[in-house]
This record gives sequence, C-alpha cells and structure tokens, in this order.
Amino acid sequence: GVMVGVQRRLGTSVQTVDPIRTIVQVHDRPMLLTHGLDDKIDRPADSLDRNVVVAQAAGIKIEVHTCAGAGHGMVCSADWARWVVIFLAANGGI
Repeated sequence: GVMVGVQRRLGTSVQTVDPIRTIVQVHDRPMLLTHGLDDKIDRPADSLDRNVVVAQAAGIKIEVHTCAGAGHGMVCSADWARWVVIFLAANGGI
C-alpha cells in the first residue's frame, strides 16, 4: 500500500527515482530509513549508508533502523510497524 501511494505521488515507478539526487527535496521533513542488513541486491553500503550521509549533509532529521537477517524487500515486519508508528507519533504524523 505504501509503495502504491508513493508511486502515485511521484507519478512514476519507485525504481526510477535516485534517492541520492532527490533526498534533498525532503527539505525540513523528518525521514525514516529502514534496511535489511543481508540485502544482496541493494547492499546497505550502496544505499542506506549513502542516503544517511546525504541526508545529514542536507540537515535532514533522520531516524535509521536496520534488520539483521533481512534480504531485499524484507524488513522485520513487526519491528517495521512499530518503528513507523513511533516515528509518525514523534513527528506529528499520528
């Protein structure tokens, strides 16, 4: 559901977006980043770590959570739901 909403908002497929170039468009909105540590397709060093550096350089408030044992597209679902609820509550989203 989240991905469909994001794609509709972007007007394009999520796969066409380059977060490194577009992350600064978040401006002053807080950002939650999650990643599976065992992702072999989109390794944390190739994406998560780079996104954190770019967000911090842009002064974006970020919260990062990782999931040991999770591969591509798989993040600890119970933890993920809790992370999102807490993040939204802390940032005026709920």
